[in-house]
Amino acid sequence: MKSKYVFIVVMLLSVSLLSAQSHLVKNLQSGRTQTLVVYGTSISSMRPNGPLWVKKVEDELNKKYGNRLTVLNTGKSGQNSNWALKNLEDSVLMKHPDAVIIEFATNDAVTRFNISQEDCRRNTELLITRIKERYPACEIFLHTPCGYPLGKNAVNRPEMKAYNGVYESIAKEQKLRYIDEAETFVRIAEEQGVPELRKFAGDGVHPTKRGGLEIIAPNVIRVLEME
Repeated sequence: MKSKYVFIVVMLLSVSLLSAQSHLVKNLQSGRTQTLVVYGTSISSMRPNGPLWVKKVEDELNKKYGNRLTVLNTGKSGQNSNWALKNLEDSVLMKHPDAVIIEFATNDAVTRFNISQEDCRRNTELLITRIKERYPACEIFLHTPCGYPLGKNAVNRPEMKAYNGVYESIAKEQKLRYIDEAETFVRIAEEQGVPELRKFAGDGVHPTKRGGLEIIAPNVIRVLEME
């Protein structure tokens, strides 16, 4: 068991594309209050485990930085980037965010939504543009927490890796910080087996309590704080 835990921790070490701490953390360190909006799918919004990891991110950062951070979880289960664009004003812009974590590639990859990879890219870039138009200093993070969907989820997301690649590509092009647990889940499944993966993501998409608290939340915090 210990070796498996060590493996997971090691896999979380290479998650950031940038070398400096996020502006969010720098501002918290300097004593400024900050609002972080988590804007995504059921991975963050579906109870109990979605909100659980989001709350852990808020609690851990507030312990370190004097309770100056507010985290708002404004996504919606079963939704995609089309929905994200339509609801951006109420769900994000009206919250006056200092930072936003975007995570809709997970459902853009679902075939029944008919969102191509080009649509995913266009919608995501438009989300970023509209946020930046209203709040030029707002920091954007792109998040890919789904890497190895199982069963029907795999059938519904045959190109999950490619959609995650869209986010990674945008992050590189726009020099955004990229939060990726997908690769960790893939490594667990391929090197330790699907039964082990199910301990962290029961259906390969949605985190279990352990997956949220032991993989997603620590990884999000690591990317925010990594220098």
